[in-house]
Amino acid sequence: MNDNKQRNKHHDPCQAGQGLVEYALILIFASIAAILIINLLGPSVSDVFSRFVRNEPMAPPSLTNYTPPPTFTATATIDPNATPTNTVPAPTATNTLTPTNTATATATPTPTLTPSATPTPSPTPPCAYGPHVIPQNGSVRVQAEDYMCGGQGVAYNDINSNGGSGSCNASYRIDEPNPGVELQNTSDSGGGCNVGWIRSGEWLRYEVVAPQAFRYEVILRTAATSNGAVRIRVTNSLGTVETASITIPNTSGWQNWTNVTVSDPNLSLLAGTNIVEIYIENQGFNLNYFDIRQFVPTPTPEPGTGEILFVVGNPNSLTNGDTAVRNRLEGRGYTVTIVDDSASQTSDANGKVLVVISSTVNSGNVGNKFRNVTVPVIVWEQALLDNMRMTGNNSGDHGTDRNENRVNIIDNTHPLAAGLPSGNVRVTTSNQTFSWGLPNNNAIKIATLRNNSNRYAIFAYETGASMVNLTAPARRVGFFLENNTASALNNDGWALFDAAVDWATGN
Repeated sequence: MNDNKQRNKHHDPCQAGQGLVEYALILIFASIAAILIINLLGPSVSDVFSRFVRNEPMAPPSLTNYTPPPTFTATATIDPNATPTNTVPAPTATNTLTPTNTATATATPTPTLTPSATPTPSPTPPCAYGPHVIPQNGSVRVQAEDYMCGGQGVAYNDINSNGGSGSCNASYRIDEPNPGVELQNTSDSGGGCNVGWIRSGEWLRYEVVAPQAFRYEVILRTAATSNGAVRIRVTNSLGTVETASITIPNTSGWQNWTNVTVSDPNLSLLAGTNIVEIYIENQGFNLNYFDIRQFVPTPTPEPGTGEILFVVGNPNSLTNGDTAVRNRLEGRGYTVTIVDDSASQTSDANGKVLVVISSTVNSGNVGNKFRNVTVPVIVWEQALLDNMRMTGNNSGDHGTDRNENRVNIIDNTHPLAAGLPSGNVRVTTSNQTFSWGLPNNNAIKIATLRNNSNRYAIFAYETGASMVNLTAPARRVGFFLENNTASALNNDGWALFDAAVDWATGN
């Protein structure tokens, strides 16, 4: 019994050893489990934290460069086979943020702004020598030296590049090489340059803007020492057309100028821009300018009836102007009786429907012969206007002006205006001398000279109107013609002449 009691006082060594082993195993398993849990959860925790730092828009530098603490450094010691990649997430976070920060720092619009920042090539400056714009119901004068810009093969074809002195080139077409198209100082009215040293096969181009699609006519200003020839070509959106060959007449001098009117059916322009080309078929002439205007067919005059007395300076040698008037009147159906100024008598007006007095007369030979006739009178001898009592006899009451080609229509409602528009209207194809008078306030005033509103180119008195100290015995018309002006009348000029005849005769 005592022995048993004594044994009960002491533990069984086997039993104690067994407990220690069990405790040690429990610790080992617990350690292994802890290590495994940390290894499994560590990357996830680190990744979550890294994503938090990466997505934070205002992350401070301390977080931006955050490196997870080496919580698991001991893992390598405990488990050499563990993969260390998942334990260092910091570089991943840093690399992810770097492109974002770089993109923010680099200005994205830079490539877009580059074209604006780089100056675009300067556009070709406008040509200073065109376009030449034709006004509605008017004409435009195109100087030969005002051809297009662009040079050889574009604006012109110059074969004679080494010929001619080109005295106007350097001072006028400074955009062109010298020699280019040969220009020279002209002695024609208006001065300036003309194109010279022209050779067959050359051409010049001009940009012309027309107000509407229509047929147009061209009046060339030329001087020649032999007969030349040109064609005029027109190019637009419909293609190219050209005229028949146009003869340039011999004027017996390089500076003896004349007009050549071209009324070819192919001279049709479209509304807007057209390229007009002067092509040289046969050389031997100079070109100063050309006028281009809408073509108006010459109307067939209404037939006139009766006999007209035409008083001139010399019936045996009519001037070009007097010949043109006679032909016009006869072409309208009138019978024209021509009488010498000195041989004329008042009785010559008997039975006539009209008396026409040319400026080729000597005013002293006519005097007052036709002042009181009861027959209508048209007169363009300005020195007879006071004899006819149509103006006063002071120096400012009548006269002539040189270098005119237009009249200023101030009353287009009267039949004497021939239906032409108000304002400056071109009436001759070249500059001419115009006669004028200053009637009283009882006159019908139709047109003045374009530069002087007190010089009347067309005026008239109705039968019974108070003229200057005389009651008009019949209709009286003062007209702007001078010795040879009628030979240069254009369609509008002839329309005004026909209107004067019609109104005076009551036709």
